[in-house]
Amino acid sequence: MKITECYWELKNLDSHVVEVSIEKNDTFDASKFSFPDKDYVVVKVPVGDTAFNFGLSALNYVMIESQLSMSKALKCYPFEDRLVKYVSSKTELVDVSTHDELQEILDEMTVDMFSTDRIYLDPHFGPKMSMRRYRNWMQDEFEQGTSQICKVVEEGAVIGFFMFKMEGNVCDGLLGGIFEKYQNGPYGILTPVSPALYLQRNNIACKILKTHISSNNMPVLTLYNYLGYKIDQITNVFIKHNIKNDTI
Repeated sequence: MKITECYWELKNLDSHVVEVSIEKNDTFDASKFSFPDKDYVVVKVPVGDTAFNFGLSALNYVMIESQLSMSKALKCYPFEDRLVKYVSSKTELVDVSTHDELQEILDEMTVDMFSTDRIYLDPHFGPKMSMRRYRNWMQDEFEQGTSQICKVVEEGAVIGFFMFKMEGNVCDGLLGGIFEKYQNGPYGILTPVSPALYLQRNNIACKILKTHISSNNMPVLTLYNYLGYKIDQITNVFIKHNIKNDTI
């Protein structure tokens, strides 16, 4: 069992947060899941582990989503697919290299852009706090230089963005989206496709693309399925709020 003190979440969620990851061969022990000094507890359980599922439920933990880890070999990417070719021909993928360029993206991100996010769906937090968390994450990644952030440009207009990091020859797609005012067009598939197009256009050595998707986000899961991604792992996410002073 791995326990992580998520100190960075204090500025995102105004909460003291701990995350527990259940590992292979762990056995359920109710005494290990009491965190009275934490406001918000997240427990990630490998799918099918019924002992933890029932045990956490008995402790008033709530399952809020499943996280699907998915991957695809870049050499097998469907670049010749009709829809992929269409959006590729219409867009540029441009590195975000200045604070002003990053701010342009952050200003276009609206509270309902990630409406399947577990923080968004949690009435204790809600849409505004969810968006604050995403913005802070992107700013931190940019400042630390730990991820690449790019904007998606169509006919001179920035219509979306994506963020990824390289881990050896593996590309980890962290976050991406099309801004709300452009979501009714044909560009939704750019959310999963953009990192692959960027790697191809820039001749970046990569063998595998991977990402993590919430089970709450069926539209994006459908797109990854369309592109032939395989599911490598499913993790159930349980949460609990330790309410203090009768506040919510």
